[in-house]
Amino acid sequence: MFDSIPFWQRTLTVMVCAAACLLPLAVRAEDETPKRVTYDDHIKSILRAKCFSCHNADDRKGELDLSSYAATREGGASGEVVVPGDSLNSLLFALVAHTDEPAMPPESPKLAEDSIELIKAWVDGGALENAGSRVARAEPVGLPPELTATPTDAPKSAPMPPRLSLQPLVHTERADVVRALAVSPWSPLLAVAAPKQVLLFHTESLQLLGVLPFPEGMPEVLRFSRNGAVLLAGGGRGGLAGHTVAWNVTTGERLVQLGDELDTVLAADISADHALVALGGPKRVVRVFSADDGRQMYEMRKHVEWIYDVRFSPDAALLASADRSGAVRVSEAWTGDEYLALKGHEPGRVSLAWRADSNLLASCGADGAVRFWEMEKGEQVAKWDAHQGGATSLAFTSDGRLVTCGKDGTTKLWSGQGKLLRTFETLADEPLRTVYCEQSGRVLTGNFVGEVIAWDAASGDRKGRLTNNPPTLQSRVEASQQRLHELQTLIAALAREQRVAEDTAAAAAELAKRHEQLDDAQRRADAARTVARLVERDRDRLDGEIGRIEARVRRLETGLPNLQEAVRRADRSVRELGGDEEVRRLEQQLRTLARRRQGQLNGAKAQLADRQAKRRALQPEIAKAEAELAAASAALETLRAEFEPYRQEVERRQAALAAARASLAAAEAQLEEAEAEVVRWQEELAFARLPTAQE
Repeated sequence: MFDSIPFWQRTLTVMVCAAACLLPLAVRAEDETPKRVTYDDHIKSILRAKCFSCHNADDRKGELDLSSYAATREGGASGEVVVPGDSLNSLLFALVAHTDEPAMPPESPKLAEDSIELIKAWVDGGALENAGSRVARAEPVGLPPELTATPTDAPKSAPMPPRLSLQPLVHTERADVVRALAVSPWSPLLAVAAPKQVLLFHTESLQLLGVLPFPEGMPEVLRFSRNGAVLLAGGGRGGLAGHTVAWNVTTGERLVQLGDELDTVLAADISADHALVALGGPKRVVRVFSADDGRQMYEMRKHVEWIYDVRFSPDAALLASADRSGAVRVSEAWTGDEYLALKGHEPGRVSLAWRADSNLLASCGADGAVRFWEMEKGEQVAKWDAHQGGATSLAFTSDGRLVTCGKDGTTKLWSGQGKLLRTFETLADEPLRTVYCEQSGRVLTGNFVGEVIAWDAASGDRKGRLTNNPPTLQSRVEASQQRLHELQTLIAALAREQRVAEDTAAAAAELAKRHEQLDDAQRRADAARTVARLVERDRDRLDGEIGRIEARVRRLETGLPNLQEAVRRADRSVRELGGDEEVRRLEQQLRTLARRRQGQLNGAKAQLADRQAKRRALQPEIAKAEAELAAASAALETLRAEFEPYRQEVERRQAALAAARASLAAAEAQLEEAEAEVVRWQEELAFARLPTAQE
């Protein structure tokens, strides 16, 4: 299965060649920079000449004293100025190299380049005090490097299982804890550990896709290979036996069983090239087997406690293992030679995860912290407290983000630099394992009561749950048949309700009739109101005319006697003046005017009598119009008072009818689904009984 030169051999060859090529350069460099730069021998003289005037024990400008090694390492008001092994993050070097402000020395030329290079070499060499000093490992600085490469060796088709039996080999009264989860890197496929079996689920539908028998006992660990084509399970029976088993995902075929432990297997993994399988457990030994012929390649006995996790790096070059003492060890995958020993976690179970580029290993444990380790020197490059009470599981996404879960009941999503991106819903039961599915974009976490909860990583919404204790096919058949019977009963009841509700049609017709009556009454009331307004308008017109005529009559009756008296006096004046012609003409004019005004008075009285007669004749019409309007208005109000409650009742009945029809339609749709479910589970039960399904 591994038909090319092993990775470790290729790596060693490249390293030897590189060293040979660089040797001349190294010799030339030794002529320019001392091999072992120290404060006492090389740096103090530079600082004395350029820096001591401002930064000494008496004049501590910026609270910084450079006149002694201890004071230099102590730093100043801005904190430490020297980070051993890291000149790029050392303030002293940045200021003298003029890559940061304020440039030093102030108001003076920059230090000579050979002095700057000497300070850089001193810092990068560990910032030694003197020739007898030993290099101390630098504290972790900054965040882990960005993920710069993502594996591109995607398979031509996403590996998914064929039709497999859905019959659980074991179904218990209560579900077991979720001891192991694994998700395919290229398919929406989730593997869940259960007693004597491995359950396969679709990560989007959360439907059971198949059951893989694991008669060896309880699976304690599950791993998909890097291309998703192989599923590895490790487990067994505590204190008795332990094994690892591998299946072909696309065929469901059991490929190989490796290991014959005297206790259960707690940790296992398969290398990316399918060449090696590693396992570990309570015996504190890591054993590595050839996946090709099953022979043991080597074993490692460095661990002093139960081994809970082993992980091959994605490039298959390294193998990381962790035990419950908190120790993490990294070895060369093909030889077992120890490469790094990583210390930092408190005693307790430690979980591991490799970033996709193999340059970073993440770990979490009982102290609740997540730690990032780079693989160049094995330094811890990041650490943060992720979960109170302890972190139980972690997993990288392909783009370098991280999901974790812990004893505080939470599952969290982090950026590749340790920034919290999302906290998912807190679970009442302790989360034990968590994974991330690239294809569905979901985070899946298994808990202490056998549930696996699925969330959408982007929104944080809960998408559903599944159990590692699915019912037997026979119970599924019986449950689906029971559901079918319940739906049939429900549909019969809903049909009766619909028939009762259909009486609403008569009520609706009556409502329409009453609506017409209401409209007719409204029209009659409007007509009566129009007539009443016309009659009232005539009455108001006659009243106005009568008032004006009466005023005119009163004026004429008042003025006419005076005019007639003036005529009589003029007549006497004519006689007394002996027929004065001018006075006679005046008397005739007054007499003519008096006769005209008398005629006007008589006409006005006649007009007044006519209008008063018309007014008296109009009064019965007014009374009739007012009576008709009152009757029409009363009838309208009566119909309105009767119509509104009836309308509301009809609408209620219509809503009930619509609801009955909708419920009936929904129940009929559910009936079709239930009938299909009965057929499905009967077919699955028949398939499970076939010999090929049991193999």
